[in-house]
Amino acid sequence: MSSNGSPSQIAEGTEQAEDRQKAANAAPQLQDVLRHTCPSPAGPRVLSTFRNILDRDSCDLVWVTKEWRPQQVTLHARTRTTAKIRQDVISSPKMQHTIEQLSSQNEVPKEALWRELNDILIEMGHTQTMPVVRWFGYVLSKIMRKIYSGVFVNEESIARLRASIGNNPVIFMPSHRSYADFLLMSYVCFHYNIMLPVIAAGMDFVSMWGVGRLLRDSGAFFIRRSFGNDKLYWAAFSEYVQTLITAGENPIEFFVEGTRSRTAKSLCPKLGLLSVALEPYLTGQVSDIVVVPINISYDRTLEETLYSYELLGVPKPKESTSGLFKALNVLDEQYGRIHIDFTEPISVNKFFGDLRSPKLMRPLHLPHQITPDESTRIIWLANYVVRQQQKNAVISLFSLAAVVITHHVLTKPRNQLLNMHQLTRQVASLKSAAESFGALIDCRDNLEVSLQNALHIHKSLIVTSKDGQVQVKNVAAAQAPIDPAKMKGHSLQDKTLQVGVPMVMLQHYVNQTLHLFICPAIVSLSVQQSINQGSGMKDDVFARYLFLRTLLSHEFILHKAWETMDFEQSIQQLQKLGVLDESLHDSMKLSLGSNSHLHQILCQLLLPFLAGYSSACSTMLEVPAGKTVSLNEALKSTQARLEKLLLSAQLNHHYSLSLDLLTAAVNSLSSMGAVIKNKENGKVLYSPNSNRLRQVTQIVGDFLQLVAPICRKSQDEQARLFITQAKARL
Repeated sequence: MSSNGSPSQIAEGTEQAEDRQKAANAAPQLQDVLRHTCPSPAGPRVLSTFRNILDRDSCDLVWVTKEWRPQQVTLHARTRTTAKIRQDVISSPKMQHTIEQLSSQNEVPKEALWRELNDILIEMGHTQTMPVVRWFGYVLSKIMRKIYSGVFVNEESIARLRASIGNNPVIFMPSHRSYADFLLMSYVCFHYNIMLPVIAAGMDFVSMWGVGRLLRDSGAFFIRRSFGNDKLYWAAFSEYVQTLITAGENPIEFFVEGTRSRTAKSLCPKLGLLSVALEPYLTGQVSDIVVVPINISYDRTLEETLYSYELLGVPKPKESTSGLFKALNVLDEQYGRIHIDFTEPISVNKFFGDLRSPKLMRPLHLPHQITPDESTRIIWLANYVVRQQQKNAVISLFSLAAVVITHHVLTKPRNQLLNMHQLTRQVASLKSAAESFGALIDCRDNLEVSLQNALHIHKSLIVTSKDGQVQVKNVAAAQAPIDPAKMKGHSLQDKTLQVGVPMVMLQHYVNQTLHLFICPAIVSLSVQQSINQGSGMKDDVFARYLFLRTLLSHEFILHKAWETMDFEQSIQQLQKLGVLDESLHDSMKLSLGSNSHLHQILCQLLLPFLAGYSSACSTMLEVPAGKTVSLNEALKSTQARLEKLLLSAQLNHHYSLSLDLLTAAVNSLSSMGAVIKNKENGKVLYSPNSNRLRQVTQIVGDFLQLVAPICRKSQDEQARLFITQAKARL
């Protein structure tokens, strides 16, 4: 390697190295916590435990008008009106103390602050009106029957959930991939007679005429996207959530990822709402809280086209009722199945162990200060929740097909089309690999029939000709001209969008598999590079693996405490699959095995990320000494650079243009100390740490050279592999 120092040394400054050492030291403790808190499932998950809840004996009208006698969250919970909840927040010791403090500090009359607080709580507060819930249930049933072939719920997981509730407050934490997630939990709970959740929702929906009211009456409470330094709002929000927890009337539902994932990958967890929700436990107001991670898997995402445009920089339409009606054209298409799986419930008391005891006597009016040990445990819990969501995913065959199709488009000559026989054979091989990594694949019939059904669901993107050739449809640029001034990134050319939109859509489904493949892919590439440079020793491979893992830590759920465990498990899995040679007698040396095709697929899964990160490095290196750039300026410049590479056939994966990917790249470079992040006049600005950034750029470039396909295609050549389609609507 041409840079000085090992990759892992270059990846980290002193602070990051200390953090990694702390994480390494904490790893055994975390594993011990998980062993005692979260026992392993009795056996592998199987599709036969999932039941289609749309397949009911009664009609929808009879179902929604059934007698409502739900299982309670806590047996002695008191039911409160909206006004009573608001009054409980206002009269709480914490709010009384906050009003006193703000009045004194800001010289504002208390009466004005009380009025402001009341307005905040009216804006925030939820109701749960059963006639509205029943009406929503009826409408959702009709819509889902029209566009989905089934909503399948793991009934074994429902039995586990029922056994875990009744004594303590419950928090539902679903994965978040679609707007449909909001009400699916309520729909499932209504079906199984479990108390309906109260749902944390963004303020965006309040402005939607009629819709905001319906969501509020269905149990949604609304919070602002950011609070800034508004101490009164923060106190009101915290107390509102905590009174819901301590009362134990309903499960609380929120998304630990914070927002919808436009990429179909899990987002790094946000800790703010989770920390607030756990405070009643940490301060001794409740003896335990039950946290339930939930996976919601979609065969086809409703917003797939919209997400593709958004990732390329076309701004999303503002949420509005008129926009909702315009989007009703989705009802004319089929979206396959939804699978919902409630993972093993987590006892917060067992997870936190002895961390709570010194805090039990703290006066309730004083704000709770999270200790370093509590913060560490909250981070563990958040990452564990996301991992459990990932492990309980149901992977569509189309996601595996998307991996194969993308690989073919990138690597094969334009006159060598993929046929159905080849696709079926390669999907079968990838399915076996995914299952060895612990995946549950949605394949109910024989593979060929199931694959054809999966492709049919995605016929707006993939078409199979009469002679069995598989091609990607050309989802052309939006009908309405795109105002360059409104673009979030660089103003991309039409021909870039014409290839980029379908490729980003295809990558959306590739991304659904990456939680399975990312660690094995990093290990595979690290082994190849180490061997190419004359080593292959396990410690050298581990150093390269650590560099890539650190680099991609804002892109994937790669918690530091699990890095050694993930490394060892990936080696074992790759050896079983023949990607690595397990016949070597030297346990400290690694070598590639005979399964070169799977090795190539795994390595090329990293291509768009390494290409995007490499360009982000180059962009930041061009910032003059003493100068700074905003994130938006960095993203625009990097997208412009990437478009030139795509047009000149030096790069051939359009997902590298993704603004989410490039944002993660800048954040990663900042964490690694290669880019310096400063705040000036309220604006976040970035400047290069030139020496470290050059080292990182060199190493990323070295990895990129290994995964760049042998058969490069220009944009025009890729476009010829697509079948023209009428312009897709935003």
